[in-house]
Amino acid sequence: MNKPESEVIRTKDMRKTENFLRKELQILMRCEEFGEDLRNAWMLFWNEKDTSSMRDIDEDKYREFTEWYIHEYRLIDHNIPLLELYYQRRKNKLPPNVLSMLTDWMKAYYGIFEVQKVVVGKGVYLKDIISGNEFYLNDVSSSKDLLTYDILFSHIIPMYGEYYTSGAGIGCRTMSKMN
Repeated sequence: MNKPESEVIRTKDMRKTENFLRKELQILMRCEEFGEDLRNAWMLFWNEKDTSSMRDIDEDKYREFTEWYIHEYRLIDHNIPLLELYYQRRKNKLPPNVLSMLTDWMKAYYGIFEVQKVVVGKGVYLKDIISGNEFYLNDVSSSKDLLTYDILFSHIIPMYGEYYTSGAGIGCRTMSKMN
């Protein structure tokens, strides 16, 4: 069954907006103004004494670090994450669709979730182990990789009334599914 045309257009628009925001944040995080922050964050995240491993990092590990850095690491001179600083600096200059996505991203949070149900090819139903809240995660990859009762540690992003993952999560197979 094909997606309705309006949903396809919305998905394309979301991807354009997401790509724009990611590019903007990548540019900002590499600014000289945040060089010390980036180095400190790198050593903290990877528990290293220097930044020499930055040159040889694979794409998945870099995405994992970047998600954490943008959303969670508090900048030395500002005491807020880069995402919030970008919002403060640019909120009056951004188009409504970008501003909407940015404010949704600012609501993102890390959590530990148990998979309640898998809808293969579409998404998974998750339960936040800490709060007990349940929701549907709109993520095709997760629906192919995860099984019921698996545990997922991930950054969850509420967006446009739905939930998405940052793509840098860690799944853990439970013993009940390993048999």
